Amino acid sequence: MAQILVLRPDSVNTSELDWIVVTDSGVPIGEPGHGGKAAAVTEAIGRKVIGLVPSVDVLRTRADVPVRGTGKILQALPYALEEQLADDIEELHFAAGERTGDGEVPVAVVRHDKMDSWREQLAAEEIELAAIYTEGDALGDIPGTAVLLAESGRLTLRDIDGTISTGDVENADALIELWLTNQAQPSSDENSEKTPINLLVYATPESHRLLESTIDRVRPALETLDVKILPDGALPRLAAQLATGGGINLLQARYARRSNYRAFWPAWRISAALLAAFCVILIGYTFVENSQLKRQVAALDSAIESAFRYTFPDVRNLQTDLRNQFDAKLKALGRSPRAAAGPGFLDALLSISQAVAGDSGAGSSIQAIDFRGSTVEIRILAPDVEALDRVQKAIAKGGQLQAEIQSANPEGDKVLGRIKITVGA
Repeated sequence: MAQILVLRPDSVNTSELDWIVVTDSGVPIGEPGHGGKAAAVTEAIGRKVIGLVPSVDVLRTRADVPVRGTGKILQALPYALEEQLADDIEELHFAAGERTGDGEVPVAVVRHDKMDSWREQLAAEEIELAAIYTEGDALGDIPGTAVLLAESGRLTLRDIDGTISTGDVENADALIELWLTNQAQPSSDENSEKTPINLLVYATPESHRLLESTIDRVRPALETLDVKILPDGALPRLAAQLATGGGINLLQARYARRSNYRAFWPAWRISAALLAAFCVILIGYTFVENSQLKRQVAALDSAIESAFRYTFPDVRNLQTDLRNQFDAKLKALGRSPRAAAGPGFLDALLSISQAVAGDSGAGSSIQAIDFRGSTVEIRILAPDVEALDRVQKAIAKGGQLQAEIQSANPEGDKVLGRIKITVGA
C-alpha cells in the first residue's frame, strides 16, 4: 500500500514544518511530526510528498474559458481574469481545476513570490513535491453541505459550490452571517424549492471555545449543524482528505513537476545496480566470444589460402571470393569445375582445411594436394604419427568424407604422411 507524506508550514515559525504520513486510503500511520526540513527529509524517503498551504494566500474563483486543453487554458486565464485582479498578472501564478458541469473552470490565483516561498519551505534536494493544495481543498467536497475549519485563530469555509472563504476567528460572526445571507438569496427559478442549509464544523478545542457562542446563535438558521472537535489538530483530518482526492494542484505551468525519479530511486537502486552488472557481464562475454570467432575465422581463411596456393602455386594474387577464382582457374585449364573436382570437392577442401587448422598448434601443415574425380590425396607434414591420425579422424568426423592414411614416412624429426579422401559414399 502506497504511503503519502503531507507537509505543512508551521503557522508561527516558517523554518519548521508539521507533517503526517497516511496511506493512499487516508489512514494515518503513526503520530503527527514537527521539526526542521532535515527531519522531514528522512520521512520523505520512498513516499509521495504533498504540500498543504494556507487558503488565505490563494484567491479562488471561476472563469469562463472557451478553449480546451490544460496548456491553452493556463495561457488564457490571466487575460480572462485580468480585470478582476488588483495585482499585475505578471506577478501572479494561475492554476486550473477540472471544468464544472456549467462549463466554467475553477481557478486558483497566488503570487509568484508566495509560491517560491512555499517551495523553498517544503521542498529540498531530497524532497520532490508531487502536489501543493490549499487547506480549503483538503476540507473535502460533501454534497449539499458547507464545511468550516477553525484552527490557530483562522477560519476556512468551503461552500457547497466549492467557493472558499477565509477569515479570523474574531470575525467569525461577520463571515458566517455573510455566508448565510448568500445562501438565503432567492433562486432565479420561482418554482424551485428553498435549498436546506447544512454546515459541518471542524475545530480544535481552543478554537471551538471561541466559536461556541457564534455556533449557538446561527444554529436555528441551519437545517443541520454538526461539530467535530480535533484534539490532535487539523492536519490528520486534512491529510486523510488529500490522500483520497485533492482540489486544484498549484504545481502547474512553470511549477509543474519535471520528473519523479528521485521518489522511486531508493526502491529501485538495487535492481538498477544488478541490471548494470548484468549488462557489463553480457558485453564482456559477447566481446570474448566475438574475439574467439574472429580468431577461428582467421585460422580457416589461412588454411583455405594455404590449400589454394598448394593447388595452384602459380597464382600470386588471391581474390576475396576464392570459390569463383577456383572455378575460373579450372575453366582456364579446360576442365569443368564439377567434373574436375568431383561432387562436393570444395566442401571436402573446406573440411580438410578445418582439420589441419585445428591441429596447427601441433605443427601439422599441408605439403601437396592431388585430386582425381571424387578422390583427393593430400600430403601432410606432421610432428608425429599421433598428429597425423588426429587429422585423419577430424576429416572423417562428419561422416560425409572417408579418410584413410596411405603411408607415414619419417621426414627429419617429423612424419610425412599421405591421406586418401573419398568424397561421398
